[in-house]
Parts: sequence; structure tokens; C-alpha cells
Amino acid sequence: MSSDRIQAFRLDGRTLVRLIDAAPRDADAVRARLGLRPLDDQADGDTRPDLTIRYVDDLGLRGPLRMVGRDEGAYTDDAFVERRNGQPVGIVPLERIGIDDAEIVMVRGSGPPRRLVSLLNLAVLGHGRVALHGSAVVLRDRGIAAVGWSGSGKTDVLLGFMARGALAVGDEWLHATPGDGRVVGLPTPVRVEAHHIRQLPALRDRIPMTARAAMEVSGVLERGGRAVASAGGRIGARRYVDVAPAKLFGGDRLAGSADLDVVVLLEPAAADTVDVEVVPVEATEIARRLAFAHVHHRRSLLQWYWQGRYAFPERANPLLDDNGTVECERLIATFAGRRTFRARYGPSADIATMIDAIEAAVR
Repeated sequence: MSSDRIQAFRLDGRTLVRLIDAAPRDADAVRARLGLRPLDDQADGDTRPDLTIRYVDDLGLRGPLRMVGRDEGAYTDDAFVERRNGQPVGIVPLERIGIDDAEIVMVRGSGPPRRLVSLLNLAVLGHGRVALHGSAVVLRDRGIAAVGWSGSGKTDVLLGFMARGALAVGDEWLHATPGDGRVVGLPTPVRVEAHHIRQLPALRDRIPMTARAAMEVSGVLERGGRAVASAGGRIGARRYVDVAPAKLFGGDRLAGSADLDVVVLLEPAAADTVDVEVVPVEATEIARRLAFAHVHHRRSLLQWYWQGRYAFPERANPLLDDNGTVECERLIATFAGRRTFRARYGPSADIATMIDAIEAAVR
């Protein structure tokens, strides 16, 4: 191997992202996105990475830079290019992500490509695994995953179970290998919102003081037993804070991975016709729904991809063209043999009521 400096971001024995010749700020930016610490390593003795990002001083672009519309997509004679502030910062071969050992090239100091997690999830799919948009915990030796559309309450379930002594596996994105019955959590920060702190007051002491003060300024938290008036857009006001799992829960409360015993599809109701209702549902129904939730979640990546197809119509990526078919098949295989439920809840249902109902159903 060459003398290039190689850093690996590993999870559960797999190399998710490999960096080559990254500046410290590049590695720090990837760490912030993934929640993982980089390890120095040599590629010859390492596992095959899902994504490789090589950093250079000059992209070596050939031909004039042509824009696709007015956003960040652009292209040259032979490359699709990411732009920021009008300047080219990377070459992203979208047609090869998840298909072969594609290498993304970025200008040193520019950090990772903007859609790093979506690109990683696509690469994971191409390498025989699947990402799950959900949260997961271990409660009394059982692995419970909550999945669903963005904003369906996955973090509510995670925090609710953690308040009852569970161990955290992950929030936002989980990885699974069909057939092995396990999920691994990507340790990205947990987004704690004001309603979480109001319903689970013990969280307050786990929030950094500066972030808590900003939430108080926004009027979404109480200070000294009374509501703080809304700041109406004042600088520093925030309605949420992202907290690293180890800081939020403590290092001894992190499981990292778990057997996947129970899968719960979260379904918010539009009106209080039901408090919380948890009933068994077919695993295939959850898989089919979740596959389309994943397609929706990577819509900005798809927009980028279609810009790349505009520039180079012949450069197709079958994983992005199949509308979630491969993903659905992987999800069906992942959920096979698990206990699967649908949890429907009304707008006024609180976290404790939701956890009570889920616990009662899966007991």
C-alpha cells in the first residue's frame, strides 16, 4: 500500500467509510455525521469499506464546468461534480455507489459530500445489507425496533424505553444483515425536543447547559417553574438539541447492537379516535411501507442522481432506479420470523402511555 494516510470508521467489525489523505477537519466532519471515531489503519489489513473518500488538493477536472440548473449539481467532460458557493469541491460517481468499489474524491478541507448518510445507506444496500429508518433498544434481553416515516415518533419510543431502564442500540439509522437476526445502531446524535424534556424531566440534566438555555429562550422549556415567553426568532433560540448517545444516556447504557426480536411500525393518527392501539401486523406490510419511507428519505440524493443522469444519461445506478424493490426484499428477509406490530396513537397520547401499550403487547 502507498504511504497515504488511511482512516477507517468502523461499526460492528465493518468499515463503513474509509478516508484517504483527509485533513483533520475532514475526519472531524465525518465523525460528526456518523457519531464514530476514526481509526488509523492500512487498507490491506482492513475489511472492505462501504464508501471510500479520497482527499486531494486539486480535483483535476477536464473541460469546462457546466451547471445543472442553479443548485449544487454540475459536470465537466467526464465527471459529475458537487459545488458549494459556486466552487467545485468533489467528484461523486453516483452511478457506482453500491455497485462496485466506487471512490468519491473531495477537495481536502471540504469535509464529506453533503449526502453522506444517504450515500452510505445506498452503499450498504449494494453490499448485501439494509438500513432501517428507526430506533432500537434492548429491554429485558429483547431487542425492540420502532420504525416508520420521518416524524412518526421513533425517538419518543427510544427515550421512553430508556427511561425504564433499557439499553440504547441506535436512533435514526440501524443496519441489518438479512438472515442473521441482528441490528446495529449508527451512533448519531439523538435529537431531543422540548416535549421530550417536558414529559421526561430527567433528560434536562443531560442536556448541555448552553443548549438548555437556548431552548428556554425560545419559550419551549420552563425556567424556575414558569413558562419562559417566546423569543420570536431571537438569535440563539432553539426548539431542539442534538446530543451524543454516550452523553445523553451514559456509556454504560449503550448496547450498540441487539438481536431483533420485535419490530413496531409507528402510525400517528390524525385525531384522538384512539389513544394508543398496538396490534399484530404482517412483517411484509411493515417492509413494504418502510421501503417507500426510505425512498422518500433519500429524495435529495435522488434529485442529485437525476441531475447526474441529465449530465450523463447513460450512467445509471440500478439501486436508485428500482424504486425500493431491492430494499423491500431485504426488509422482508430481515423481518421474517420477528414479532411485528403496528402502534397507532392519537395526537394527545404521551410517551408513557405509548410505552405502556407497546410493553403490554410485546410482553
